[in-house]
Amino acid sequence: AANFQFGTTLRIGDGDFDDFTSNWYKAVGIGLSITIAVQIAWAALPPLFAGAMKLIMMPLIGKKKKTQDAMNQVYKLPDFNLALRLAQTMNVLFCTIMYSSSMPILLYIGALYCLVAYWADKVCLLRLSARPPAFTQETVIGAIKLFPLAALLHCLLAFWMLGNQNVFPSDFFTDATEQHYIDRYMSGSNAKRYEQIMYNGVPTGD
Repeated sequence: AANFQFGTTLRIGDGDFDDFTSNWYKAVGIGLSITIAVQIAWAALPPLFAGAMKLIMMPLIGKKKKTQDAMNQVYKLPDFNLALRLAQTMNVLFCTIMYSSSMPILLYIGALYCLVAYWADKVCLLRLSARPPAFTQETVIGAIKLFPLAALLHCLLAFWMLGNQNVFPSDFFTDATEQHYIDRYMSGSNAKRYEQIMYNGVPTGD
């Protein structure tokens, strides 16, 4: 990921990039999109496959058991891992929200993940899992309360990522409404200084 450091105590990211450059999108952005897309299959296939195999093997293994207690253990369905599924879903949604400003394909991947995860979890919970304990709504409400933080991170990363003129250039001289402003306020050296600051990040002398 892109590197940035607060003093000497907090360092976030330890990769090869100090900005969201075009090479970052090739090396990290594509990998991030693929990783989130893989979570679509990972959320559905393993629990569904394990649950289906459990149902298939129950009568085969049950025939060999001699006691009622052993038979009960064979036909006992696995527990639904709410903590794991909530953590996986929050991970996908946070990554989608944070980086979607410059990688809008993540919005489609995230929406597809929500659709697949909803139906996969519904089948696993109602058909392939043991009856769960009576959870309160506090766990889900606590997770929902974290989404304003995701929105804040989305805005901050949007400023940073979309502000890179080498990746998302904004041609200052093509828009007619801005041309009027240029002609009136930014002629000569001022326009040159604007271009130097926006595209190279450093001001120049007149």
